[in-house]
Amino acid sequence: DPYAIDKNKENITTKHSLGCTYVYERTNPFTPTRGDILVAMYIGRPETMDEYNEQLLRITEYYGGEDGQCMFENNTGDVEKYFAKNKKLHLLASEPEAAWKKELQTKRTGRKGILMNPSRIGTAALYFRDWVYQKRGIDDFGNEKMNLHYIYDVGLLREMIKFNSKGNFDRLSCIFVGQMDIKEEFDKEIQEVETVNPNDYFTRKKYL
Repeated sequence: DPYAIDKNKENITTKHSLGCTYVYERTNPFTPTRGDILVAMYIGRPETMDEYNEQLLRITEYYGGEDGQCMFENNTGDVEKYFAKNKKLHLLASEPEAAWKKELQTKRTGRKGILMNPSRIGTAALYFRDWVYQKRGIDDFGNEKMNLHYIYDVGLLREMIKFNSKGNFDRLSCIFVGQMDIKEEFDKEIQEVETVNPNDYFTRKKYL
């Protein structure tokens, strides 16, 4: 969820939007958590949009490598332009087809990212509500644990408490974009990344 205007830090107030980035680990059979969880975040407002965009690019590469896919709201900021300028356009997710819900489909423009209209925002809010209360297991005392218990961003929790249809909720805006991407990617196959140990006997020059 990028922001649109460069501002000197002395002029930034609590009324100005923040740049919000969350890293979501997709559901998978490989990691100990089995995915479907938020694993990292970057929240802030550097003086220039380029500074934020650079952080976003680095985060995408760090967590996703060359196959990383960053979904973003494309009606604000200049994320697509910045990634293209740095020859990293392939790291941005394409417009979702929204094949799972006809009412959310829009005319395709060939752009990267997503346009969050009122219908998509409302639907994504419901998806997120369901995700928050989804059960993940039990703790050592037999108490049920939900996704809610694995949200460690206090700012996000506060926005969840105060959320309404008229306010400016930057973190939740980012989360709603993510919910749309989660639905889009749900049935796509995930392949385990193969790692090669350079010190392994059979990877020595003699055997290559």
